Order: sequence, then structure tokens, then C-alpha cells
Amino acid sequence: MQNELTDLEKQHLVAIFRLNNLYAPGLDKLALRIVESISEEKQRNFSFLILVAYLAAQGNSVLAEDVARTRLGGYHQATALASIGFELASAKSSGAQAYLKDAESFLDKVFGQDDRATLLHRVSQGYSQLGTWEKAIELANQIAEPEQRASTLCEIAENLWKAGEVERLDRALSDIRASAAETDQRERTNVLNDLGEVLARIGRVSEALRAWEEAVSFADYALESPKLLFSICRNLINVGHKQQAREVALLIKNDARRKEALSLVAEP
Repeated sequence: MQNELTDLEKQHLVAIFRLNNLYAPGLDKLALRIVESISEEKQRNFSFLILVAYLAAQGNSVLAEDVARTRLGGYHQATALASIGFELASAKSSGAQAYLKDAESFLDKVFGQDDRATLLHRVSQGYSQLGTWEKAIELANQIAEPEQRASTLCEIAENLWKAGEVERLDRALSDIRASAAETDQRERTNVLNDLGEVLARIGRVSEALRAWEEAVSFADYALESPKLLFSICRNLINVGHKQQAREVALLIKNDARRKEALSLVAEP
């Protein structure tokens, strides 16, 4: 006789449904039963959040809302409602704004800084998908931790570019640079690299090069310096600047990473 699934295995199973967009008649109810059977509260709440996003992405917002409102409370309920709003907005379905407003109303309650940042990120994402730009930027700028704030603004910036919102895009990029300047030196290379990637994707290569140059200047402080320098090296190659990429590769102190980076530079 085989052992029953552990709580962690049940969580992974529901995550597989979500990540692979698996669907079959009755699978949504089965997923709900799996999550309800998780004994440990923290894992169960986290799994409910995965489940809500899965249900909303599959178009079952009725069951997703029922789960959010009857199985979750406080921060978890707010995050679940924000996830429904985001999924509906991404699918261009009606009703997204109502869920986002419900989630936003929880921001007046006292949450820990990390929980508040996660909720602000999710609601801001939803408003960005809706094209409610001012609200998206406003909420993103309320994230206290500058690295998380910059990351959220980077996502908004790409959506603004796709929508042709040049003036708001410039404002978002300015806010990202300001957030990068506030970031701890150990995290600044990561933030500036992300900014460079966004700038490259939207066609502002000269600005991306400046962001990466500044990122490299803080690399010695970074917790994962070899990994980040390798990423910058690869990004420079992707925009056709192999000489700069080689210079960055030579700065990598990890032998294996440096060798891998130099091999990328050498490729035709």
C-alpha cells in the first residue's frame, strides 16, 4: 500500500495544474479538494492562492471568487481577489476592475511590509493590464522596498511601451531610476540590469548601455556578482556590443562563469 501524498506534494500538484494550464472537466473541483486536504495552514493558504489564479485563468471566476471569499481572509483574501482581477484583465474579460478595487481596499489594513508589497505589486499589475496607467504607477510607487518597486515599475514600463504611452513611459523610467538610486548597493546591479533589459526591449539601446555600465560599477557589492555580470555580458552581446561584453566577462571572478561568458563572446 502506497503512502498518501504529503502536503508539499499536493501543493506541487496544484502548481503543475497552474503552470501548465491543464484543464479537463471536473479538474477544478478536484484541485479544490486537493487543497482543502492540506493540513498545514500556511501551505494550505499558499495553495489556495495558486488555486485561485488557476481557476481565474481557466475562466472559472465564480469558483475562484468563492474560494477567495470563503476559504481565505485578510492578506490572503486580498491577494486572491487581486489575482482574479489580474487574470480577468489579462484575458480582456469584464469585471476585472471590481476585483482590483476590492483588493485595493485591503491596503488600509495593517500588513507586514513584505505582504503589503506583494499586494501592491499584484494590484498594480492588474491595473496595468487594464490600461489604468495612473493607478498602476501610483500603487507601484507605494511599495516601500526600492528593489521591488523598481521591478514592478519595469513591468508597467513595458506595457506602457506596447500601448504607445510615451509620456507615461518616460515617467515610469524616471521612477525606476530614482528607485535604483535608493536601492542598497548590494542590490543595485540587479535593479540596473533589469532596467537595461527593459530599455533594450523597447529599443532604447543607448540608454540600456548606460544602465549596464552603471550596473557593472556596483558589481563588487552584489551578492551574486558572477551571475549578474554574466547576465550583463549576455545582454550586451544581444544588442551587438561584443567588445563591452568581453570587458565585462573579464571582470567575472568565478572561473567557470568567466570561461562561459568568454565563450559566448567568441561565438560568431
